[in-house]
Amino acid sequence: ASGTVFELMRQAALLCPEILPAPAPSFTIRRSGLTSCTYGARFFVADTPVMGGAKSNLLRQIRRQFHHAGVSRPAPLSTAELLGSVVLFEALSAAELESLASDVAPRSIEPGDVVFHQGDPANSLFVIEAGILEISRSLPEGGTDTIGRIGPGEYIGELGLITKSPRAFTLTSLTHGRALEVSGACLQKLLDSNKTLHAAMERSVRRGMELLDRDDAARAVHPAEQTADLFDRIRAFFHV
Repeated sequence: ASGTVFELMRQAALLCPEILPAPAPSFTIRRSGLTSCTYGARFFVADTPVMGGAKSNLLRQIRRQFHHAGVSRPAPLSTAELLGSVVLFEALSAAELESLASDVAPRSIEPGDVVFHQGDPANSLFVIEAGILEISRSLPEGGTDTIGRIGPGEYIGELGLITKSPRAFTLTSLTHGRALEVSGACLQKLLDSNKTLHAAMERSVRRGMELLDRDDAARAVHPAEQTADLFDRIRAFFHV
């Protein structure tokens, strides 16, 4: 339905930092046929040189939204297919993906719902099935800093889960959506049975640590944390 397509395109625009939130992007049907439709997009950017990149990014994000929602497909991705499309789990076998799909806890989310707060215990990671979520952090000097946004096919929360540190940021839903919660126990079971997952997990955690190390606000949130200590925690999680 056109309403669904328009909503998916609107959500895709939320994942494009180059596109200004106001005036809000708009989408229209330019031509409708028996087997296809042509849509148009109207949006604003801060400066002309970024327009080309904004167009490319919007098209890429729209394709991602359509892929995960099942547009031009017989049906949306199954839970196992979604998990298999996530970089973290791409090394898992079909049987392992089906087992993981049966263990995850689906969670419906509405606009404004907080999936977790900064400072909460980190005992799971989340794979986004649908919707757009915003990552933000409370600053030591007051106020809130928006770090970024994530959408379908992305995951978040592995750093705190493995290092046993509290959540370093707050995750809030901007739209209706659905997330799959993967518990620490479920992840540990996978790590015990599939050693190739260790490398993917460690790369992911190292990438997250590098992002935190580059951010002064993150260091203020965890002033006592040292990189060597965090790596010790990673090695302990992997039983190394």
